[in-house]
Amino acid sequence: EQTHVALYVTAISAFSGLVGKPSFKVSPDKGLDIELSGSGASGKAPTTLSPTNLLVNWRCQTARDTPYQVVISIPVEGYDPIEFTLTKLCDYRQRGWATFGVLSCTFIVLTTISCCGGFIYKTRVEGLDAVPGVTIFSACLEAVSGDDANNHTSWEERRYGSI
Repeated sequence: EQTHVALYVTAISAFSGLVGKPSFKVSPDKGLDIELSGSGASGKAPTTLSPTNLLVNWRCQTARDTPYQVVISIPVEGYDPIEFTLTKLCDYRQRGWATFGVLSCTFIVLTTISCCGGFIYKTRVEGLDAVPGVTIFSACLEAVSGDDANNHTSWEERRYGSI
């Protein structure tokens, strides 16, 4: 979301002293916070050699289907004011995806913690052989390790390798 817009103001030196302090009007007047800053906001005289910048900082407070209209008026003594018309669309359609992302991450973290906790509980209470597949895995490793007389495979023994 765009939070600010920069406007650069220049004037020939003969007219730079005539440029006044800018003002703004928002339509509708509620739901969009506007703040003017920069060297142009204080009414500093712009020249072609040192232009002033006017920063329009805006923040959406209320979402709408139609854009807000911001009219920035810079008075020039003896002339019609210079007007800039900006529009700002405030829509929060992405908010649902952020909620989905947070909930998904929370679910993944909780699932991982519960699985690790269950594994640790099962190995502490019932031993490592109570974990599914460990008995068969141990028997396979021992069968592959060699033909020593002390190495024999027992596929039927449920608590294989326990002391």
